[in-house]
Amino acid sequence: MRAERAAELAVRACGWLGAFLLLLVPAYLLSESAGFLRAVGLREFLLGTAWAPRAPVARFGVLPLLAGTLLTTGVAMAVALPVGTLAALYLSEGPPGPLKGAGHVALRTAAALPPVVIGLMGRTYVAPALAAFLGLPDGHTALAAGLCLAAVVLPTYTLLAAGVLREVPQALREAAASLGATPWEVAVRAVLPAGAPGLRAVAALAAARAAGETMVVLMVAGSRPDAPGLLRGVEPLSAAIAWEMGEAPAGSLHRQSLFALGLVLLAIGLLLHAAAGRWWLRREGA
Repeated sequence: MRAERAAELAVRACGWLGAFLLLLVPAYLLSESAGFLRAVGLREFLLGTAWAPRAPVARFGVLPLLAGTLLTTGVAMAVALPVGTLAALYLSEGPPGPLKGAGHVALRTAAALPPVVIGLMGRTYVAPALAAFLGLPDGHTALAAGLCLAAVVLPTYTLLAAGVLREVPQALREAAASLGATPWEVAVRAVLPAGAPGLRAVAALAAARAAGETMVVLMVAGSRPDAPGLLRGVEPLSAAIAWEMGEAPAGSLHRQSLFALGLVLLAIGLLLHAAAGRWWLRREGA
């Protein structure tokens, strides 16, 4: 009994320690950015339309960087969700065979690729190909970065989505088949709607991963915070932090502003994870 009690206390202590360490992250970011927020103002930071911390008259508006993050993440999810969902349906509902096994192996291998490798491939092949195909002067755009981000999140999303669809009760499949539905109709009209809450949760986690990814957008997005657009270079939040941290003098407003960007990025991740948790709980209650 004493051993069990000691083990229980150890587990609880580890849980509280993990929660405490997680709380240290926003506390640290807030403490490092407090001076910047007092000097510039929360309104100017959140609603400002120019990011030029090194200009003679420094501007610290986060909206261009936020737009870059939303653009690249939106492109990634627009590609990854339909492709990944269809692939997950095949892995979950398709007939067994060597192709399905090869697909599992390929997805697990792709999920293990370091993002820097995908970023290097995007910089070497995707950006020049887009520039040639669309007649752009520079292929390092939000579109190119979003396509590369899709390659980062697609394997993990597909594997998790396939797991969600496999957990749909077999009785639902049998009921749909007994009404004369074909295997495709069973998958699309019965399994997919039943697994929708879980799929939305997985999609939210994938979006959080795409929004926080650094190396891919740093190498492919073009690092241009002015006038972001789909076919223009952009500087997402994560890329701005990584790109400018080494240049910002310690203690300067510029350096403190990067910690404020970290707070915004953390808030985006927390919102997406909260949405994923809510949808997952809805799935558990279904």
